Amino acid sequence: MSNAFDFDTRVLTCKNCAAPIQAESLSGGAVTCSYCGAAHEVVSRKLDPVAPLTESAEVDEAQRLAMLRTQDEEVIDAPDAIQPLLHNYQIAPWKIEEAVALWQSSRAQLEQRDDYQAAEILYNLTMLLSNHYLTQDDSLRARALNESVLDVLTLPRHLQAVYCWLARNAARNGDLEAAEHWLAPCNRRATDLEMDSTYRMARATIATARGDYRAVLDIL
Repeated sequence: MSNAFDFDTRVLTCKNCAAPIQAESLSGGAVTCSYCGAAHEVVSRKLDPVAPLTESAEVDEAQRLAMLRTQDEEVIDAPDAIQPLLHNYQIAPWKIEEAVALWQSSRAQLEQRDDYQAAEILYNLTMLLSNHYLTQDDSLRARALNESVLDVLTLPRHLQAVYCWLARNAARNGDLEAAEHWLAPCNRRATDLEMDSTYRMARATIATARGDYRAVLDIL
């Protein structure tokens, strides 16, 4: 796969060995992991629109920005279950396997039922592991983590961050069409600061890739 963030291919994480697996169609199908031989039935991709926390039509722009400013000093720490895996705010290199195992078990738990704590663990681990794999030049594995969690995460804050992560990295990889597709389901007028920030970062990254620096300034 020449472009790790190609929109027209399904890339997920093998439930057995955690390697990336690819389905050559958005509708999924039967896929065998090329690393461990495990068989998978990949379902169709769902790109659910991110629901606003407050209906956008009910909030004018000045009011929305004021609501965002009130959240400026809020800090969201990683869940307690992840803290032992961290070193300098990143997953310690000697804890990667343990982190992947926790990611796998959290995903499996969410496939069975909604669970807020499991969702927080899965979302945070996805971001941390993705950053680790990008530093290892393993973009495909990082992308697989993010696309996989779209099948089980439901909170708007989580979904927006994952869509925006995929959009940013598609743009950095030079695939602006894919970047726009990944960004399309996002809430453009979120009243949650984290959601708004991730959207602005993604939109600014796309504008930067286009060389539209005036748009970057307007966005940020």
